[in-house]
Amino acid sequence: MTRFDYSISTNWTPDRQTAFEIGQNGVKTLDLLNPIGPPFSNWSIVDASETYIPMEQARDHVTRLVEENASRDDYGEPWPEDGHNFWASTLNPPAVPFARSASLTVRAGSPNQNYMILKVGGFGAPPELDLITYAGFRAALVVLASIWPCRWFSACAFSNNYWRKSTAAGEPPAPYSGFHMTWMSYLSAPLAVGLTVPPDLISEPGPNGGLILSAVTERLDPTNPDHLHRSKTLADLMVDQVNGGARGSDPAPLLALIDGVYYDISDVSLDDLK
Repeated sequence: MTRFDYSISTNWTPDRQTAFEIGQNGVKTLDLLNPIGPPFSNWSIVDASETYIPMEQARDHVTRLVEENASRDDYGEPWPEDGHNFWASTLNPPAVPFARSASLTVRAGSPNQNYMILKVGGFGAPPELDLITYAGFRAALVVLASIWPCRWFSACAFSNNYWRKSTAAGEPPAPYSGFHMTWMSYLSAPLAVGLTVPPDLISEPGPNGGLILSAVTERLDPTNPDHLHRSKTLADLMVDQVNGGARGSDPAPLLALIDGVYYDISDVSLDDLK
């Protein structure tokens, strides 16, 4: 059975936020995510040594934590001119395992590439589906869009090679894009100007004059042909509005050399490799 990752992400450039501003925006984000409930509650901030510091202990020195999490150059040395990182997680094993945790990763303050991803689950541990609700992800999307100065956000489902083999019977696969199998999106006011929303999508006002668009108002199930069709419509809209129609190249297959022969193992799960 295919398991899906779920996340909300964005990227932008350039960014002039200082370590202080990044830390304050990060703390405000966690404070507003917390009341949404699991998996977006009981946060710790992760320092440069990957120590998990409970929010109430980290709150008063968050600027220092962000400063210590400066970007690194090719030699592993701090390079604050290229931005800082803000890391947070609800992981607290064994009470909260990876599959029931959330993480927030922010790179900001860079004149080059900045990004953010709010993800449920962890590496090799897709999220437990009772945590993936429309109400929870929509509330989280609103929080992110109300705080961070980003042009767009996209909530999506992801599985390896979704663009090569359809996840839903009778529906062609979703073409590859950075928006993956899009569930819901936020477009800032400038990106939403004059937009004609396709009739099979749901639209509503969003923070700061922007627009929230949804493919479905339940958990996006990429194995459902109607869900996948609507998701592709929303992904196409985001490609047009955000990327000017540029979809990007499909990633190369993941190859493994076995007994002198290269095999495509892109669809192989971690369980299969054990």
